[in-house]
Amino acid sequence: MKILQKKICARIIQNKWRNIYNKKNEAVCIIQKNWRCYDIRKKYKIKKDKAIMIQRRYRIFLENKRKKDKKIKEQKMINSAIKIQKNWKNHILKRNLKLLNKQINAYKIICHSWINYQKKKYMYKRSNESALIIQNAWKEYKKRKGFY
Repeated sequence: MKILQKKICARIIQNKWRNIYNKKNEAVCIIQKNWRCYDIRKKYKIKKDKAIMIQRRYRIFLENKRKKDKKIKEQKMINSAIKIQKNWKNHILKRNLKLLNKQINAYKIICHSWINYQKKKYMYKRSNESALIIQNAWKEYKKRKGFY
C-alpha cells in the first residue's frame, strides 16, 4: 500500500508540476504573442507614417508642378496677347501712315494747284492792269493827237 500511495503521490506531484509548467508555458506564449503584436503594430505605424509622408511630399510636388504649369501657360497667353497687340498696333500705324501719305499727297496737289491758281490770278490781274494801262495810254495818245 505504501508503494501505491507513493505512486499516487508521485502522480499528483507530476500533475501539479505539469500544470505549473503548462501555466508557465502559456504565460510565455501570451508574452511572446503580445510582444509580437506590439512589434508588428510598431513596424506598421512606422511604415504608415512613412507612406503618409511620401504621399504628402508627392501631393506637394504635384501641386507645385500644377502651379508651375499654370504659370507657364498664363505667361504663354500673355506673350501671345502682347504679340497680337503689337501686330495690331503695327497694322493700325501702317494704315494710318498710308492714310497720312494720301493726305499729304492730296495736300501737295491742293497746294500746287492753289499756287498755280494764285499765279494765274496774279498774271490775269496783271495782264488786265497792263491792258488797262495800255488802253488808257492809247486813249491819252488819241486825245492828244486829236483822233476823237
